[in-house]
Amino acid sequence: RSRERIFCFGGQGTGKSHAALIIMRRCPADTFFVIDNDNAWDRQIEGTELEDMVLEEYRGSETKGAKGSEVTTLLRDSEYENPNGNIVIYHCEGWDENVAAIKDAFSRCGRHDWIVIDNVTMLWDDVQKKFIQQIFGSEIDKYFLEVRLEKERNKGKSDKDAKTLGVLEGWMDWPVINAMWKQNVASYILNPPGHLFMMAEIDTLNKEADQEVKGLFG
Repeated sequence: RSRERIFCFGGQGTGKSHAALIIMRRCPADTFFVIDNDNAWDRQIEGTELEDMVLEEYRGSETKGAKGSEVTTLLRDSEYENPNGNIVIYHCEGWDENVAAIKDAFSRCGRHDWIVIDNVTMLWDDVQKKFIQQIFGSEIDKYFLEVRLEKERNKGKSDKDAKTLGVLEGWMDWPVINAMWKQNVASYILNPPGHLFMMAEIDTLNKEADQEVKGLFG
């Protein structure tokens, strides 16, 4: 009655994507919608029997419409497609392509199909980049560099004389970012139409990590 919801997390090279491949091999009758924003799936299936099971493949996008109401359309790459396949791969880069892929995959996924998101960590980074681009008109690296430079310029100045950008103010910026995340990601993964397999990366443990965290990761 209930659908599978699997969350696999760990460092790079620990077998997260491989776990999804195992399920693909065990469920050849199901369709798999893979949202690949980690640029991993071409290499994962290359040279395996799954390479010939790609039904559709999307790579790149185009955005049209007036500012504030743009629509992102994913571009289909038919070079390696097989009409008898059962794997749909979205090669996504950036927030807009990921959102377009999520909406398309969730609208097409049947009750016995699978949605694979590899990985959610990239999505969380992308929503912050998108917010900074829209609000401050800057790439995220340039924005935080400017914040740091202003901090240096303001050394020794009083609060009244200092001019600051501020790093994503908690009371004003984060509620917007969280709303973008909830509307475009969380609301979908909360009630998936079929099975859901998600992956995420973890930070390296350090000496200051508490015993509970160390115990969880061995």
